[in-house]
This record gives sequence, C-alpha cells and structure tokens, in this order.
Amino acid sequence: MSEYNKKKDKGFLKKFCKSGSIARLKQVFSDIMGSKRTKCMFMYPDCTPIKSNQKTHPEIAKALRRKLLEAVENFTCLCGKYCIAIPVKQGDKVYGYIIGLHMKQPLDKTNAVFVKIYVDLALKEFQKEQELTKLYDTIRP
Repeated sequence: MSEYNKKKDKGFLKKFCKSGSIARLKQVFSDIMGSKRTKCMFMYPDCTPIKSNQKTHPEIAKALRRKLLEAVENFTCLCGKYCIAIPVKQGDKVYGYIIGLHMKQPLDKTNAVFVKIYVDLALKEFQKEQELTKLYDTIRP
C-alpha cells in the first residue's frame, strides 16, 4: 500500500473514531456491560495507538500484532481485567481496532455479534457521509 493510501486510511480512521456513531456505541456498550462508562482505545492496523489522553497498553499492541483479529475477541490485560478487541474492517481491508478496556465481565457471543454488526453498519454509514460530503464539496460553486 502506498504511503498516500496509508495516510488517507489513518485520517479516515481518526475521523471515524470521533464520529457520533462511535460515541453511541460506547454508550450502548456501557449499558450492555453494566459499566458507567466504557473506556476505549483506538489503534491503527499496524497496532500503533491513535493519540489520546489515556495511557497506552503495550501488551495489547503486542497481542494484536501477533494475531491480527478477524472477529470480536475477549482477552485479559496484564492487570487481570477483561478487555475486548473489535476490528474495524470492511471486506479484506482493516482500518484499525477499537479496544474496550477494563470491563466488569467478558462479552458473550450474542453481544459480540451485535457489537460487530453495529460497527460494520456505523462504518458504512460514515463512509456514505464522507462520500456525500466530498461530492457536495465538488459540486458546490
């Protein structure tokens, strides 16, 4: 992949992670998991974290690098708390990962499927928004 495409994909993922769809996902996810507020970390496909205010967890990046995820997966971090990794992908293209940190319980299979479908739909919706914005900017005088 060219450097331009990598930069473009990183910019796309950054905007997607700040979108309203992800904010709603965090709220729904918090309700499912029984937490007040689920903390999330976002990572690029090469497992480097997107800059954020929270401390990065190098063990999570190492685990993701060893086994690039195809589906939603539960795991425990070094502090012994439950975490979840959600790949943000469409077709064969992986844009990055959403990592849900320090949850009270692991995510069951039914809810994992729900979360994956939600992320897929949010990604498609966001892509349509971006395409419409680009088209509008092109057409606008």
